[in-house]
Amino acid sequence: GFFSCTGTEIGAQPLGTTLSRTKVRGRYYDLDVLAGTILVGADNREINTIEDLRNKRIGAVKISEFAGGQSQFWTMMKSGLDYIMDPEQVTFTNSQEDVVRGVLDGSWDVGFVRTGVVEQTKDLETG
Repeated sequence: GFFSCTGTEIGAQPLGTTLSRTKVRGRYYDLDVLAGTILVGADNREINTIEDLRNKRIGAVKISEFAGGQSQFWTMMKSGLDYIMDPEQVTFTNSQEDVVRGVLDGSWDVGFVRTGVVEQTKDLETG
């Protein structure tokens, strides 16, 4: 959260980034950017655009989590949505994996997580 605030407020730029390697379905992938994902179940036909988040239940990691909340809230705000008033509910789980599980089990209509977490969580669940 700190860097995203200083980046927005005073235009700070990163000097470096973290390169992480993740294993998904037996293959390794290098992730050289930190980004957020807006996750919707494959069977959910009601959410196709950012505007469709209005009156939906959202699961997110925490309000101070850059890729598990802040970047998605910023996208909502750029599209004219208020991330507090427009969703039916926003639930903070403190866990990336719990957000993914909540979307899969129907607890939330949409989830906000870091890039790569969906694949990692599915691998943990299914082997």
